[in-house]
Amino acid sequence: MSFSIIIATHGEDRWAKLANERALPSAALQEAHEILVGHDYEGTRADVRNVLAEKATGEWLIFLDADDELAPRYVTAMERAAFGKAELLTPAVQYVKNGRAQRPKFCREVELEFGNWMVVGTAVPRSLFMEVGGWRTFTGSGVLNQWDDWDLWIRCVQAGAKIVKVPDAVYVAHVGVSPHYSRSRKQTQAWLREIREANGMEA
Repeated sequence: MSFSIIIATHGEDRWAKLANERALPSAALQEAHEILVGHDYEGTRADVRNVLAEKATGEWLIFLDADDELAPRYVTAMERAAFGKAELLTPAVQYVKNGRAQRPKFCREVELEFGNWMVVGTAVPRSLFMEVGGWRTFTGSGVLNQWDDWDLWIRCVQAGAKIVKVPDAVYVAHVGVSPHYSRSRKQTQAWLREIREANGMEA
């Protein structure tokens, strides 16, 4: 099994700088098939991710946010867990807030119809990713696309993918860096409604 790690940023230079300082060094320690990095000042993060996914030659894709990290042996754990072409390999997540790391865990599992318990670092077969159309940008609500991974996982499951937990793969998420964490409840609810409507669910 071959895994491509994709680190995509957009907008201000600080995101590309942060990716080089945090995400990329953790990716470089992995035994990945390749690492693809891209930045676009004008486009969206979804645009950059899709362009890099098109270039990827690995059988599996792992997306890594600029402000996060992959714990050591992340890809090795994913390789051990990979069996088929219709799986989503979701890691445990370790939140880091104010420099203090919490114990790795899985978020409370719920039906994707009701919420997202998976993280962006979930490994997806490239063939499945292309089949469902890759990342999408939502503009109707005017809310930043911080939970676009939820939309992707929904479409993968609707296409028949099974979710497999991989406890030995740990995605390190730094809380408080992304604007996602400063969003109002009203903004969040508007964006969740948009995702549900886009995937044929009751709003």
